[in-house]
Amino acid sequence: MPSPSEFNNPSQFVVPSWGTTYPLDNFDNTFQAYYDIQANIEARSGDPVGTTYLASDVVRIYVYDGTDWQYYTGT
Repeated sequence: MPSPSEFNNPSQFVVPSWGTTYPLDNFDNTFQAYYDIQANIEARSGDPVGTTYLASDVVRIYVYDGTDWQYYTGT
């Protein structure tokens, strides 16, 4: 697995607002993402850290950091 400095952004997405990307160590697990509209995602709280949502009405991937939703935006 590449180190974080060798990891590139996913195609069609810009660097997230927090400025760092991380590789996903998911070799023995199934990656699971949910989807909803942007307003409903941003209104959610209390999800486990790392919960991932795809916004169906905008080009964004949201990831919950334990406090707030961070997102990648399509280019």
